[in-house]
Amino acid sequence: MAYEPVRRPRNRKGVIIGAAADLFRVRGYHNVALSDVADAVGVTAPALYRHVRNKQDLLLVTVTSEVDALEQRVSAATDLEEAVSAMASAVAERRGLAALWQREARHLPPAERDALRAQVTGISAHIAKTLRAERSDISTADAELLAWGVLSVLASLSARRVTLSGPKLETAARHLAYAVVRCAFSSPSRAFAAPAAVGEAGPVSRREQLLSAAAKLFDERGFQSVSMSDIGTAVGIAGPSIYKHFPSKGDILVAVMIRGNERMRAGVAAARAASDPRQALAILVQSHIQFSIEHSHLIGLLISERSELPEKERAGTYRAQRDYLDLWVGVVDSAYPRRSRAETKLLVSSVFTVINNLVRTGRLAARPDLADRLINLADALLSSQSNRPDLAG
Repeated sequence: MAYEPVRRPRNRKGVIIGAAADLFRVRGYHNVALSDVADAVGVTAPALYRHVRNKQDLLLVTVTSEVDALEQRVSAATDLEEAVSAMASAVAERRGLAALWQREARHLPPAERDALRAQVTGISAHIAKTLRAERSDISTADAELLAWGVLSVLASLSARRVTLSGPKLETAARHLAYAVVRCAFSSPSRAFAAPAAVGEAGPVSRREQLLSAAAKLFDERGFQSVSMSDIGTAVGIAGPSIYKHFPSKGDILVAVMIRGNERMRAGVAAARAASDPRQALAILVQSHIQFSIEHSHLIGLLISERSELPEKERAGTYRAQRDYLDLWVGVVDSAYPRRSRAETKLLVSSVFTVINNLVRTGRLAARPDLADRLINLADALLSSQSNRPDLAG
């Protein structure tokens, strides 16, 4: 009896890239081995080396393929409507792009990382150009800010574990993108004076110096790529001296995360004491913006390094952030009723992502009016779609 030979699929490299993208997104780069990717694809580990040199090369190929696909779609757009549609369809089809770019690309060598950053900047520049052509009321700098805002709301949808079908996700992406590109800039009134952040008055202790240095290093390199010696060097002490303050690197991460959650919730009490829902919402928006601008590295850790915490602390951090999200959802529901809870959560998560991304993006972070512009963007998103409860149903 003759048997047909087993044929290698023509798109095996594409299958490998897809499997790697899912694994890197769910587990994180350091927690994925090439053997894991091989198992997911159904091949031997040596067979993988016909396509990639090593795990870092696989990460590069994976991230590059995702960014290339987005660039091709956006660069082909001749006007803003085409650009928004191209990005919305990309979100619906390639949901893991944001996590790969924002969280995992930092593990690439500097040259490759810089090249990818330049490519993403080019995508933003094309969006800004098409936006500027249709909005003569904004400056080139403001068009750039809005372009990054569009990429951020789409990243929110891409990164979140949304249960929307492809068509509904694409519809939601298009509406959120238009809420950003139509945002009107103004000088917003301030709802409150934010309370001082915990532990920031007076001389900075050695413990605080270590926490600040660790937050920066963990954010830039990833927890597993930073040693105790690296942290000690950053504050000018020998690595072993750190153990006088913290028993382990994991204890430093726990302390940083706890501090981050405390500071993120600085405006909660003021919001709960507000006289009406719109004022409470304004307080929450301004408080979150202030925290994000002043503690951008903590934002990075709360986004990317929670999985590195011990189980008990990880559960506590997720619970604290769920409570914070639920508070926002309740306030937004009161301020802008007639939405489903799912849509409200989607909008709030988009606001978080826009704020968190823009305070960490190149020239935007240096803008003296960044806080005002972020308030404008948050208002535009939260007040949008108030009569469209079906978008996230």
